[in-house]
Amino acid sequence: MIYELKEYSFGGTIGKGFNLYFDNFLQIFLISLLCQIPLMLIMPSNNWAAEPGRVDRAVAYLIQIGIFILLNIIIQAFLSACVVSLISQKFLEDSGTVFEPKFTSILRLIFPVAGLSLLVGLLTFLGGIALIIPGIIIALGYSIAVDVMVIERENIRNSMRRSWELTRGAKGRIFGLLLVAGIIVACIRLPLLYLLQTIFKKVEFQPYLEMFVSALLEPIYACILVVVYFNLRIKKEGFNIEHLTKQFELANDYGAAVEG
Repeated sequence: MIYELKEYSFGGTIGKGFNLYFDNFLQIFLISLLCQIPLMLIMPSNNWAAEPGRVDRAVAYLIQIGIFILLNIIIQAFLSACVVSLISQKFLEDSGTVFEPKFTSILRLIFPVAGLSLLVGLLTFLGGIALIIPGIIIALGYSIAVDVMVIERENIRNSMRRSWELTRGAKGRIFGLLLVAGIIVACIRLPLLYLLQTIFKKVEFQPYLEMFVSALLEPIYACILVVVYFNLRIKKEGFNIEHLTKQFELANDYGAAVEG
């Protein structure tokens, strides 16, 4: 089957992102939930390091927060790599030129993606300290850097450069997409969190409920950004033509093999 990619409109991008999320909900949610479990086990509210007789409580709490942040960066990197790999594959699955991620290759991306996320976060933070607007521009400019790294297997520097080039002139649109997606997610998140908090009324459950809801909904943004990434490549690089050409080549190769 020859399948032509298309550039999605504003509403179409959001719709396609949500469709990819719900069509692959079980896989995405299980990956996200499994990634949250280590964080739940060491989250600062547990005070595991602050038992009497071990070390000073304040120092122990700071150590625990540091470990939590470091582990969170690594786990979020793994989650991002898995979701982008899965959704990219699903986005192209009808085409015959499927992007086929392997678990071992995803594992190799954990630390590069973590380093990329840390660097982008630092630049965004510094830009936000100077003035809020530069921080937003930086975040939008590097919003698809992880997609570039995972799909194109670029290093940190090239991923950031490619992301900045692809998003040039499209930052306002990406901001609007993420804003609308954020409003939709908030409309789902708040009632769901309230319902869970009503069912599980104990105070100690609240942080775990928030992490559960985050595991449920946060991957939506990754799905939308995958669509944004392909939209930009189609618009600026003619990726749909390149993609179509590869399909015809594969079809011809398959036909020659059958005849042989």
